[in-house]
Amino acid sequence: NFLKDLENLENNHFEYSKSYIQTLINNSKINEAFSYSKKLKKKEINFFQSDIIIVSKLIKNKNYIKADEYLSSINKDDYTLLEELLSQVIFSWLQVEKFNLDYNQSQEIFQLISPKYKNIKKINDVFLNCYFDTLSVETKFLNLTNDKNTDFSRYTFFYADYLYKKGLSKKANLILKKKLIDVPRNLLLNQFYSDIKNNNQNYLKNNFNCKDISNVIAELLYITANALSTQTLYSLSNFYTNLAKFLNQNFFSYNTLLAENFIMIGDNKKAEKIYQLLKKFGSHYKWHSSKQIALLQIEDSKTENAINSLEKNYKNLKSPNSYQTFDLAQFLKNNQKFKESIYYYTQVIENISKTHELYPKAKDGRGIAYEQIGNWEKAEKDFLNSLDAKPDQAYVINYLAY
Repeated sequence: NFLKDLENLENNHFEYSKSYIQTLINNSKINEAFSYSKKLKKKEINFFQSDIIIVSKLIKNKNYIKADEYLSSINKDDYTLLEELLSQVIFSWLQVEKFNLDYNQSQEIFQLISPKYKNIKKINDVFLNCYFDTLSVETKFLNLTNDKNTDFSRYTFFYADYLYKKGLSKKANLILKKKLIDVPRNLLLNQFYSDIKNNNQNYLKNNFNCKDISNVIAELLYITANALSTQTLYSLSNFYTNLAKFLNQNFFSYNTLLAENFIMIGDNKKAEKIYQLLKKFGSHYKWHSSKQIALLQIEDSKTENAINSLEKNYKNLKSPNSYQTFDLAQFLKNNQKFKESIYYYTQVIENISKTHELYPKAKDGRGIAYEQIGNWEKAEKDFLNSLDAKPDQAYVINYLAY
C-alpha cells in the first residue's frame, strides 16, 4: 500500500518497482499487476517479471497472437539465463498455437531450446506428445517417469491423468500403484490413486489439460518455483507459484509449495490458512494438512490442542495406512506422549514386514518411547531389532550405547 501511493515510483526507484510488482502477484492482485506492467512497458522500463505478467494474462485470455507479438517485441538483453529459458519455452508454445503447427513443425521449434536444459526439454517433449496425442505419448511418459538419473515421479500424475481421461482408469491406477512403491509418501500420487479407486469427484478439483497451453506453461512455472524454493528464494518462488495458479486455477496442489514457503519465512498464519483450504481436497491432503497445522500449533505453544486435533483427525481416517499411523506415533513421541505412541508404533510394526522401510524407524521410535518410560529391556530389544534391519544407523547405535 505504501509503494502504491508513491506516484511514478518506477522512474527513480527501479528495484522497488520489482518488489512492488512481485508483492502484487503474491497477494493475488493479478489485475493490478497487469495494469502496472503495462505502465512500465509504455515507459520502456519493463523487466522479466512485468513481461511475464502481461504474457500470462494474454495467454489466460487465449489471446495467443498478442502474447506472441509482445514476446517478439521486447528487449531481452537484461534477462537472466533462467528468464531467457522460460521466455523461449513460452514463445515456442505460442508459436504452436499461433501458426497451428503440426507435431513435426512443433518439434523443430522446440529444438531451438539449448540442449543443456535437458530435463526441461524432456518434460516439454512429453507435454508436446500429450498435446498432439501422438502414438508415442505413453512411451514418452514411461521413459520420463522411469528415468534413473532424475526423480520425475511427479509426472506419473500427468501420465495417469492422460490415461484416466482416455477412459483407462484401471490402467491409470496400476501405474500409480506401481510408482507409489518407489515413492510411498508422494502426496499428489496418493490422492489421485485414492480418488480413482473410490471414484472420488475431488479429482476434478485437481485438473490438468495438456491440450491447453496455459496449463502446460503453469506447470513449467511451478518447476521454476520449486527450484527457487530449494535455493531459499521463497518470495520469488511464490511469485512463480501464484502465476502458475493463475494460469491453471483448477490445479489446487500448487498451494502446497506456497504453504511450505510461508513456513520457511515464518508466516505461519498464511501457511495455516492454505492448509485449512487443502484439507477439503481428499483424505491424503487432509492428513498432510492436519499434521502441518499441528506442528504450527506446537510452535505457538498450543501443544495439547495440537495433540487432540491430530488424534481426532487420525480417527476420522477411514482406513489409515502404515505411514499415517507412523506419523501419529512420531508426533506423540516427540511431544512426550510416550505410552500413547507405543500403541501406534506397535500397530505399524505388526502390519509391515521386516524389510519395509518403516520397520527400523518404527522399532527405533518405539525403543525411545520405552526408554523414556523406564522399560529399558524392551527398549534395548527394539534398538537391536532396528539395527538388525538396518545396521548403519549411527543415531540408533549411539542411543543404544548410552
